[in-house]
This record gives sequence, C-alpha cells and structure tokens, in this order.
Amino acid sequence: MNKIEEKISLIIDTDMAYGSKDADVDDCLALLMALNNPNFDIKAITAVGGNVPPQMASYNIDSLLKELKIDIPHSYSCANPLDRNMWINCRWLKRKNELPKKQLSLPSSVALLEKTLIESQEKITIVAIGPLTNLAILLTEKPFLVKKINKVCIMGGTQNEIGVDDLPIEFNFRGDPEAANLVLGVEGLNVEIFPLEITKKQAMKPQDIEKWSERGFINRIKISLRAYMDYRSKKFGFNEPFSYFHDVLPIVSLLDKKLFQMEDCYCTVDSQGKYTKGSLILDRKIVKGKESRHKIVVDGNCKEVLKKILKEIPSKWEEIK
Repeated sequence: MNKIEEKISLIIDTDMAYGSKDADVDDCLALLMALNNPNFDIKAITAVGGNVPPQMASYNIDSLLKELKIDIPHSYSCANPLDRNMWINCRWLKRKNELPKKQLSLPSSVALLEKTLIESQEKITIVAIGPLTNLAILLTEKPFLVKKINKVCIMGGTQNEIGVDDLPIEFNFRGDPEAANLVLGVEGLNVEIFPLEITKKQAMKPQDIEKWSERGFINRIKISLRAYMDYRSKKFGFNEPFSYFHDVLPIVSLLDKKLFQMEDCYCTVDSQGKYTKGSLILDRKIVKGKESRHKIVVDGNCKEVLKKILKEIPSKWEEIK
C-alpha cells in the first residue's frame, strides 16, 4: 500500500475471537493488516463482547499482542450489551466453560477509550468491528468526546443480505441494536458503514492461503483459517469450505479509498421490533443545505482487498516464530 503523508491515529474496537475454539479469524486479519503498518499510529485496542464474550475477547487481544511482541495499550471488558433481552447471550452460554478464570490487570474498554481520546493531540479514527457497546456507553456518558473523533468506520448492518436467523440482519448490529442506534444518533459523529452485502462480495478459500508458510505464527493463522472454513462448511452444509474477511475492509479503506464507493445517507437501527431488531434503516434523501454525517459503502473491489491480505500478512509477519 502507498505511504500516506500523515499517519492516521487509530483505535480498533474489536470482539476478537482468534484464540477461541471454532473462531472466526477476520478480526485477527484486520489487526494484522493494521499493526506494524507505517501509515497507522495505533493508540489503543479495546475489547467488546460479540462473537465471543467480552472477557474472552480481552484475553484473545492480550495473547495476540504478546505473541507478536507488540506493546499497545489494550483493555479488559466484562460489559454486557445495552440490549436488555441479551439475544447474544445464547452464543456466549455455549462458551461459559471456556471463560478465563481471572481478570486481566488492564483498564476497562470504556475507560481506555476515554483516556486515549482525551490525551490525544489530534482527532482519532475509530474502527469498530464488533457490536457498538463500548462506543454507546462512552458517548452517552461523555458526549463532549465526539469532538475528539475524526470518524467511526463500522463493519455492520445490511440492506438486503441474509445474516442472522435467516433474516437481513447483520450480527454486530443484532448483537447490540440499542448501542448501534445510539451511536448512529450521536450529533456531530461522522460514520462510515461497511455492510454485509459488501463484505460478502468476495470469499477466502483454502487454496488462497495454500502458499502461506508451514512454520511459525503464519502457519498458526493458516491452520485457524482453515479450521474455521471447515467448521462453517460442516455447520451450514456448504459444498466447499470458505470464509469472509468482513473486518478487514474498514482498515483497507483508510489506506486505499479508491477501492470503495460510498454514498451519503442517514442511518438508524431498529432497537424495538420483535422480528426486525438490529435492522439497518437507511434514508438516502439528503436535505438540501444539511450535510450528511453518514456514508454507506455501496460497492467495493473486494478481490483487490483479498490480494492485499494474501500478500501483506505473510510478508509482514513471517519472522514471528
């Protein structure tokens, strides 16, 4: 990727599952594309509950950073979603026996977000690739901090792609619809949304990673990717194994905007409906003279994103044992 003249100050808020059983690896791929990239100044990585409980996401982030020997402020979270019905709890209950036995001696995610934003001399871009629980709590309690945020790049929502429960509802927004709706409603907050119909345009298949190293850290990522592909194939009855790299897209977009086409819009999330909770509600009618704070990705060159993943991750991390 081309060198950017000025580094992008970044916080990554993630429900990273890499390190857990039958775990999706796309959060980890997103982190690997951002870490050690000269175009980013990563201020913090914060854990949120989503694909795995927040405590597990915290441990997974901590373990990855130790494995890579990278010292970046990160957090420990045990925060439940704002969704009072706790729809996501059915997923977390399956992992109750995998939960870590003790709490990490780290600041909470919301505390680290607040501290990082307050102490930063420049505005920070936040890449949110899990449910929006942390951001909703932060901006509800400390609304003045919106002035310290350049924009929030969100992997979430869908207009028509089938997601959870065989409905056109994406997992991150369904995981905490109240939080998603609160964040999208924050006055003055600029948001870019990478919806499911874009992140599912291109799959990653076993043959794509076949040439990755058989040694060290890259091999462990390769094994995890292949295991998750096989797990999905068996669970959903697919003819061949594959997975998506949803969470990488917001990272790549910051480095190469030309790969994505965006449109101005106004977005909310249904946080009340019995069958539609978590649905993205999108209005493309922009009032004349009023600037839109929301942009949604309507097209993307995801084949090129895959090429970048396949080239850059092995080349950057092959020396890690």
